[in-house]
Amino acid sequence: MTLNPEKPMRMKLLLGSFLISLSALQAATQALEPGKNYDFFQKNGQNVLGAELMEESASQYQVRLKYLPKPILISKENLAKPPALSKAQEVKPGKKSFYSDFIVHASGGYSYLSMGPLSSIFPSGFQAGGGVDWLFMREPFYRLQSLSSYAGFTLYQNTPRKIQLVSILAGPKFLLWKIPAIDAAVFGSALAGMSFANLTGYTFTSSYATFSAMGILHFEKRVKMFVVGLQLYVNYLGDNNITFASTGVGVSVLYPIGGARPF
Repeated sequence: MTLNPEKPMRMKLLLGSFLISLSALQAATQALEPGKNYDFFQKNGQNVLGAELMEESASQYQVRLKYLPKPILISKENLAKPPALSKAQEVKPGKKSFYSDFIVHASGGYSYLSMGPLSSIFPSGFQAGGGVDWLFMREPFYRLQSLSSYAGFTLYQNTPRKIQLVSILAGPKFLLWKIPAIDAAVFGSALAGMSFANLTGYTFTSSYATFSAMGILHFEKRVKMFVVGLQLYVNYLGDNNITFASTGVGVSVLYPIGGARPF
């Protein structure tokens, strides 16, 4: 009786293909879905139950519990067994194109360097204002986090001369970098609109409206129910007769309304 040498080889190939498919299927089933609630069982016995998965990396999970103000990081090495889908899942509303999530904010700053024909007269100034960020999508779209509106007051003074500006601006706010380890993020904003300017000199006063713009680099950190931030900004004011720009630093306080997530 002669054995066919190709038959054992064919069996080995089929078995190898089956094991590879089984491994791929197991890896796929182990992938967790952000937005779902899971139970995490840790080796130290401190289990985290019913936590909403926000993000997953190669080494850890970032989850959120309803009764805690900030997310939790869970190391995969500390898990006693793979996470299990919680029996209780939050009922999600139907898919929507836009969301009515808002963050109100207030800020104040000091402009320490001005540029343009009037920079020698008004080298520095102060500004303060507030506004609203509309988080119109659940997740950033191509890093677009929100649409921002801002109304502010700026004063450059060299007594008795001064420039007063009341500005109304709007524009996009982009998520540049998330820092989950400290519950913070870095954003960039580009705002444009109108400024109502009042110029006072030794012998004249002039009032008019003109185009203005502002660029802001934000560092924001969650502190309980609030978000505090540091800002670097550039202001621009221009018309046919004069161009005036300034840079500055500021601080901000933000408060999410309802279910809005700052980052």
